[in-house]
This record gives sequence, C-alpha cells and structure tokens, in this order.
Amino acid sequence: MSGENASGSGRANAAKDATLAEKSLWGLGGFGENMANNALPSLANAIYQVGYGLNPVVLGWVLASSRIFDALIDPVIGNWSDNARTRWGRRRPFVFCGAILLAITFAFLWMPPHGLSATGVAIYLTVASFLFYFAFTIFVIPFSALGLEMVTEYQARTRLFIFRLVPAFAASLLVPTLYKLARSDVFGGNELVGMRYIGVIIAVVILITAVPAGIFCREREVPDGGGRQTLKLLPAIRETLSNRPFVILLGSVFLTFFGLFCAVIVYSNLNIYYVCGGDKDLSGDVGANVGIIKGLGELAMLPVFAFLAARFQKHRLAAAGLGISAVGYLVSWFVFTPDSPYLQLAAFLPANLGLCACWLLNGSMMADVCDSDELQTGRRREGMFTAVFAVCYKAGIAAGALVGNYLLQWSGVRGESDAAASVVALAPEVVANIRLAYLLPPSLCFAGAALFMIFYPLTRARMSEIRSELEARHAG
Repeated sequence: MSGENASGSGRANAAKDATLAEKSLWGLGGFGENMANNALPSLANAIYQVGYGLNPVVLGWVLASSRIFDALIDPVIGNWSDNARTRWGRRRPFVFCGAILLAITFAFLWMPPHGLSATGVAIYLTVASFLFYFAFTIFVIPFSALGLEMVTEYQARTRLFIFRLVPAFAASLLVPTLYKLARSDVFGGNELVGMRYIGVIIAVVILITAVPAGIFCREREVPDGGGRQTLKLLPAIRETLSNRPFVILLGSVFLTFFGLFCAVIVYSNLNIYYVCGGDKDLSGDVGANVGIIKGLGELAMLPVFAFLAARFQKHRLAAAGLGISAVGYLVSWFVFTPDSPYLQLAAFLPANLGLCACWLLNGSMMADVCDSDELQTGRRREGMFTAVFAVCYKAGIAAGALVGNYLLQWSGVRGESDAAASVVALAPEVVANIRLAYLLPPSLCFAGAALFMIFYPLTRARMSEIRSELEARHAG
C-alpha cells in the first residue's frame, strides 16, 4: 500500500475519527484495565498459596475456573453490545457501569473473612473471582470494541493503541510493587493485611481511570450494512470464526498467553525460593524493582515499534517480537541466580520487549480484521470480534494458570501457610524443577505463536484494497 493511498483514506475519514482528547481518555482506561487484569494472576500465588496456604493445584483450579467462566460470557456481552441501541450508544453504557462494578469487585478479591479454613478461603476466592471477572467482561469487551472503531486508517490504528498501552504499561510498573507494599511496616509486615488496604486504593484508581471513556468518548456511526437487524449469538460466533485472518490471529494469541501465564504463575515461587533464597522481603524488593525497569523499557520501546510498524508488515514485526521473547525465556536458565538477583533483567528485557510488539500490534490487526469482516458481511461487529478474541486469550490465561500450578506441584511445591515467616526454603531438586517449569512453556509457545503470525494474510496492500472498497460502499 502506498503512503499516498493510506493518507488519502485517512483524510477522507478525518471527520469520523476520534479527537486527540477522546483517544487520550479512552487510552486512560488501559491503566485501570491492566491493573485489574494483572494484579490477581501476579499476586494470587504469593498471597493465597504462600500466605493463606492454599495447595497450588486447588489455587490453579480456582483461577482457571473463574477465567473459563469469564471467557464463556464474553460472546454474550460482545453480541449484546453490538446489537444494543441506546441514547448513549452501543458501548458507553457498558463501559461506565462495568468500570464501577470492576472497582468494587476488585477490592473484595483481597478480603476473605478472618479465621477461614483453607477450604473456606478457596470458596471465598472462587466466588470473589467469578464476580470480579463478570464485572471485568462487562467493562473490557465494549471498551475494547470502542477502540476498534475510533480510527480507520491502517497505520493510525497502530498509533491509536499507543494511547492505551502507555497507561497500561504505567500500571504494569506498579503491579510488581504491590507485594512489597503489602509487606511494608505500615501493615505490620503482613502481606495479607496489606492487600486488604491496597485493594481498596486500587479500586479507587480503577474508577478514576476507567469511567471517563464511558462518559466522554463519542461512538462512530454504525454503517447501514450493520443496520438495526440483530444477529443471534450462535450464528454471530460461527460468522466470526469463519474469518480466516482472525482464526490465524487467535492461534497466535492463545499460545502467547498460555506460555506467558504459565511463567507468571511459576515466577513468584522461582523468585522467592531460588533467586532470593527463600527471603520473601528480598523477593518483594527484587520483584518490584525488576518490574519497574521492565515497564520503563516497554514504555521506551513503544515509539520504536510504532516507527517499525510504519515500515514493516505488522504480522512480520509481531513474529519477530515473539521470537525474541522465546529466546529471552531460554536465557533465564543462565541469568536467574541467587548470586546476582538483578541479573534476571538480562532475560526479562528481551522477553518483555519482544512481547511489547504483540501488545501494540494485536489491537491494530483486530481493527483490520473487522474491516475485512464488514467487507464480507456488511456488518460492524467489533464487540463480537473483541469477545471471541477475549475468549481465546482468557482461555490461554486459564490454561496457563492451571498448567503452571500443576507444574509447581510436579516440581515439589506444596501449599503451606508461611505468611508469618520472612524466610522459607525448598529442597535443591525442587528448585531445579521450578526453573525448568518457568522457561520451557513460554519458549515453546512463543515459537509456535510466531509461526502462526507468518501466515496472517492482511498485509498493507490488502488493507488498502479493503478500505477503498468500504469507502466506495459507504459513499454509495
């Protein structure tokens, strides 16, 4: 696609595209979204396994079942949003109400009643996490769909997602610090007490950052082809899965999230028991500082990847990023060491910077997929595509959480309540197994995800053809 064609299409649609203020307010929601979405899987093992003493397999099933439930309701919310016709639009009522519910349920994730048995804690977490993910879906599916319809030009879509990713990465700077903050002297050095208060603070932040998109962001006009005719749930799902570029994207996304969250689940144990020699306070310091450095590196790379995306095909850049990430996790065997806890950055930086390309480009490619679907069906169905995409990545997260906890059990980790102890220890053979469980799943899965990306067919030239046909259809 020539730069002239691309810019021409962009000028023709300037009146339809979001303003800078709307892009900024929509992007701000990425902070609350990322904070809510990452805090539970990142802290669940440190709080509920190490702290409350849940068996890792029990915890794995709790996390997996809640995300499976989350995934099952995604298409319902997505199709409901696509077919909704209210005075406030198709997306904004869901975003506004969902943000409020999300904040409330997040706070309750960390407040099991005192004196519960391990079984009682597991039941509480199950109920709380189901409610939390229900609220998360009400917010995030229409929120993401709103973003897919904000701009129309091929390259502008990649730039748009920088507005979302900058706040999201800022949130990722804070997530690794939460465990350290929870163990601070203000809360008596007890992470279980600390998370009760921190959960409420984060809930307020979610409200402040997520609600504005539901109030101030205009929605784009629905093309006549999308019409007032509704599409029932099962036909909508079948129609969505008939889109070949989308199915290829889903294959890559599932493998990426599965491998990543296997590693996320194992990491807290690897950091506490091996890198930090069982010292939970040191682990909190290292995890917080490493997380901040990773986040800053991701923020710094966003304009670089946006620059590269303007010069290379999106799918090829994503495949290269996944390959770099696979190598980063393999390197962890050599650089995760108790002799130098911060040497783990030598693995984390390439692994996370490679994934940064995927986070930037996945949303942009999704918007391209929606254009290809409109050309084929005459409908704008960002909600359903967002929902099925979410089913895929949440299934990857659920499977990763479950398999990661099974890998911990295979490694020899058992759930024992250690909240009162500052130093805990595991046998050397158990630690060696944890190290393998950490590096193998993401390395293999990222390599497979890169292969999927190679076959993604919506190139720059093809999208130029699709946009030209759509503009001619809209003009007629």
